[in-house]
Amino acid sequence: MFYLNSTFFNYNLTNIAYKFIISYLIYQELIKFTAWL
Repeated sequence: MFYLNSTFFNYNLTNIAYKFIISYLIYQELIKFTAWL
């Protein structure tokens, strides 16, 4: 039961990390685009 819980927690953490990284990359691209304009 505990193992299942920790796996779910890790999955959630990874999901959040991926979303954060993707958002950051999009943000960087947006800055480059605005600077280019």
